[in-house]
Amino acid sequence: MKKKILKIDVDRWFANRNVRICTPAARAFLVDLRCLCVPSGRLVIEGIPLSDDQIASLCGCTVAKVKEWFKELGTAKAFAVDDDGLYFPDMLGEAEFKAQAKVAGARGAAVKKAAKPESVDTG
Repeated sequence: MKKKILKIDVDRWFANRNVRICTPAARAFLVDLRCLCVPSGRLVIEGIPLSDDQIASLCGCTVAKVKEWFKELGTAKAFAVDDDGLYFPDMLGEAEFKAQAKVAGARGAAVKKAAKPESVDTG
Protein backbone atom coordinates (compact mmCIF):
# COMPACT_ATOMS: atom_id res chain seq x y z
CA MET A 1 0.00 0.00 0.00
CA LYS A 2 1.32 3.42 -0.94
CA LYS A 3 1.91 5.80 1.99
CA LYS A 4 -0.01 9.06 2.01
CA ILE A 5 2.18 12.07 2.71
CA LEU A 6 1.16 15.46 4.05
CA LYS A 7 3.47 18.16 2.76
CA ILE A 8 3.91 21.18 4.99
CA ASP A 9 5.82 24.18 3.70
CA VAL A 10 7.51 25.20 6.93
CA ASP A 11 8.46 28.67 5.66
CA ARG A 12 4.87 29.35 4.64
CA TRP A 13 3.55 27.88 7.90
CA PHE A 14 5.67 30.20 10.03
CA ALA A 15 5.12 33.19 7.73
CA ASN A 16 1.32 32.94 7.98
CA ARG A 17 0.72 35.39 10.82
CA ASN A 18 -3.03 34.71 10.83
CA VAL A 19 -2.41 31.09 11.76
CA ARG A 20 0.54 31.86 14.02
CA ILE A 21 -1.66 33.99 16.32
CA CYS A 22 -4.06 31.08 16.82
CA THR A 23 -3.69 29.04 19.98
CA PRO A 24 -1.32 26.06 19.85
CA ALA A 25 -4.32 23.74 20.28
CA ALA A 26 -6.06 25.26 17.24
CA ARG A 27 -2.88 24.93 15.17
CA ALA A 28 -2.54 21.28 16.19
CA PHE A 29 -6.19 20.76 15.22
CA LEU A 30 -5.40 22.36 11.85
CA VAL A 31 -2.63 19.82 11.23
CA ASP A 32 -5.03 17.02 12.19
CA LEU A 33 -7.63 18.41 9.76
CA ARG A 34 -5.07 18.56 6.97
CA CYS A 35 -4.13 14.94 7.63
CA LEU A 36 -7.81 13.95 7.42
CA CYS A 37 -8.01 15.73 4.04
CA VAL A 38 -5.22 13.69 2.41
CA PRO A 39 -5.28 12.95 -0.52
CA SER A 40 -8.25 14.92 -1.87
CA GLY A 41 -7.82 18.20 0.02
CA ARG A 42 -11.45 18.02 1.22
CA LEU A 43 -12.80 17.04 4.63
CA VAL A 44 -15.15 14.34 3.35
CA ILE A 45 -15.76 10.63 3.60
CA GLU A 46 -17.04 9.09 0.36
CA GLY A 47 -17.88 12.59 -0.90
CA ILE A 48 -19.98 13.54 2.14
CA PRO A 49 -18.75 16.41 4.38
CA LEU A 50 -18.05 15.44 7.98
CA SER A 51 -20.16 16.77 10.82
CA ASP A 52 -18.67 18.40 13.91
CA ASP A 53 -19.52 15.23 15.86
CA GLN A 54 -17.62 13.06 13.38
CA ILE A 55 -14.63 15.40 13.38
CA ALA A 56 -14.56 15.43 17.20
CA SER A 57 -14.64 11.65 17.23
CA LEU A 58 -11.84 11.37 14.66
CA CYS A 59 -9.69 13.97 16.44
CA GLY A 60 -10.36 12.71 19.96
CA CYS A 61 -11.81 15.92 21.34
CA THR A 62 -15.16 17.42 22.30
CA VAL A 63 -17.59 18.99 19.86
CA ALA A 64 -17.29 22.23 21.85
CA LYS A 65 -13.54 22.30 21.20
CA VAL A 66 -14.07 21.55 17.49
CA LYS A 67 -16.46 24.49 17.22
CA GLU A 68 -14.08 26.76 19.17
CA TRP A 69 -11.09 25.84 16.98
CA PHE A 70 -13.12 26.12 13.77
CA LYS A 71 -14.13 29.64 14.76
CA GLU A 72 -10.54 30.56 15.57
CA LEU A 73 -9.12 29.01 12.38
CA GLY A 74 -11.96 30.41 10.26
CA THR A 75 -11.17 33.91 11.48
CA ALA A 76 -7.53 33.25 10.50
CA LYS A 77 -8.70 32.06 7.03
CA ALA A 78 -6.79 28.81 7.51
CA PHE A 79 -9.21 26.88 5.29
CA ALA A 80 -11.99 27.48 2.79
CA VAL A 81 -15.59 26.28 2.62
CA ASP A 82 -17.87 25.81 -0.37
CA ASP A 83 -21.03 23.83 -1.16
CA ASP A 84 -19.02 20.59 -0.92
CA GLY A 85 -17.69 21.39 2.55
CA LEU A 86 -14.34 22.35 4.07
CA TYR A 87 -11.22 22.20 1.92
CA PHE A 88 -7.65 23.44 1.71
CA PRO A 89 -7.02 25.25 -1.60
CA ASP A 90 -3.33 24.30 -1.74
CA MET A 91 -4.17 20.64 -1.20
CA LEU A 92 -6.90 20.73 -3.86
CA GLY A 93 -4.44 22.13 -6.37
CA GLU A 94 -1.94 19.41 -5.56
CA ALA A 95 -4.60 16.66 -5.81
CA GLU A 96 -5.69 17.98 -9.23
CA PHE A 97 -2.07 18.11 -10.41
CA LYS A 98 -1.46 14.52 -9.28
CA ALA A 99 -4.62 13.33 -11.07
CA GLN A 100 -3.53 15.05 -14.30
CA ALA A 101 0.00 13.66 -13.97
CA LYS A 102 -1.37 10.16 -13.48
CA VAL A 103 -3.43 10.42 -16.69
CA ALA A 104 -0.50 11.91 -18.61
CA GLY A 105 1.82 9.20 -17.29
CA ALA A 106 -0.58 6.47 -18.37
CA ARG A 107 -0.81 8.02 -21.84
CA GLY A 108 2.97 8.22 -22.07
CA ALA A 109 3.36 4.59 -21.04
CA ALA A 110 0.80 3.53 -23.66
CA VAL A 111 2.65 5.48 -26.37
CA LYS A 112 5.99 3.94 -25.36
CA LYS A 113 4.48 0.46 -25.37
CA ALA A 114 2.93 0.96 -28.81
CA ALA A 115 6.20 2.35 -30.23
CA LYS A 116 8.36 -0.45 -28.84
CA PRO A 117 9.33 -2.87 -31.62
CA GLU A 118 8.47 -6.49 -31.08
CA SER A 119 11.39 -8.82 -30.68
CA VAL A 120 12.18 -10.95 -33.68
CA ASP A 121 13.24 -14.55 -33.25
CA THR A 122 16.34 -15.06 -35.40
CA GLY A 123 17.15 -18.56 -34.32
